[in-house]
This record gives sequence, C-alpha cells and structure tokens, in this order.
Amino acid sequence: MRSKRVSPVKNAKAFDLRSNLESIKAVRGDFFAQGLTIKKWAEDRGYNPRLVYMILQGNVRCTRGASHKIAVDLGLKAGHSAQPLAKRKPAQPTKMVSERRAA
Repeated sequence: MRSKRVSPVKNAKAFDLRSNLESIKAVRGDFFAQGLTIKKWAEDRGYNPRLVYMILQGNVRCTRGASHKIAVDLGLKAGHSAQPLAKRKPAQPTKMVSERRAA
C-alpha cells in the first residue's frame, strides 16, 4: 500500500496572521494614531500597497519575500526592523533589470 505523500509546504507551521488579529488591529491603530495612510507608508518604503492591505487582512502567509519583509517592518513578525512606525526608514526601491544593465 502506498502512503500518501504530503507537500512539506502544507505541513510547515507558517506564521498565521489570522491567529494574530490583535497585532493587526494594533498596527492599524498605529497608522490611525499617527495620521498615516497604509498606501503612503507602503509607497514610501517601495512596497506594493495592495500587498500590504492583503497582509493586514490576513490573506497572505508572509513566509518569505516581500510579504515577509512587510510583516517584519509592520512588527507582525520577529525580525531585524521591529521598530515603531515613525522611526522606520523607508526601504530603497529595487532597480529594474533594464536599469541595472545600463549602469
């Protein structure tokens, strides 16, 4: 009898933002208290505003890549830049491939 092979991604214990709703509410409250819009915060740091909204809705797992960096910057995950919103430095936007080749 063959055992069912399960993908390691499905079994991985990923950071689940849905179980961390209090932190998400606190982050949204920080934006409100400081008079910042989520879109402005995202654009200032070179992030896609839509992805930030999806993270704050709990629709993205934030295991790696841009979503992970955003979650760390927002203070939803442990990482290198868990600072208050006002003290965080904007991330430098990455160069397009064509810009890198021209340089």
